[in-house]
Amino acid sequence: MARFCLSDGWLLWLPLLPGTLSAVSRFFETSILSVLGCQPGFLAAQFLTESGHHRCPVVTLWASAGCCQEAESSHACQRVIQQLAVYLAAQPAVACCELMG
Repeated sequence: MARFCLSDGWLLWLPLLPGTLSAVSRFFETSILSVLGCQPGFLAAQFLTESGHHRCPVVTLWASAGCCQEAESSHACQRVIQQLAVYLAAQPAVACCELMG
């Protein structure tokens, strides 16, 4: 499900329910649900554009189940988010991604 959030960008929400990420990578689903110990939540990828044209996408990813707000989980959360960013960067649709804090 995509929804517009800015005139020059859009926000894509991917539900993190069991099996949802299997099309992306079983590894990431396992990492988020077991390494983080999170309840199912959402990942959001924000693809920013400039002047109506897609530039090298800047992708921001969140695990919004609340685990990232937990001090003891923040390091593992960031590690999984970085892994997801690396995976997305390898996909043709988002060929040049940067992870934003």
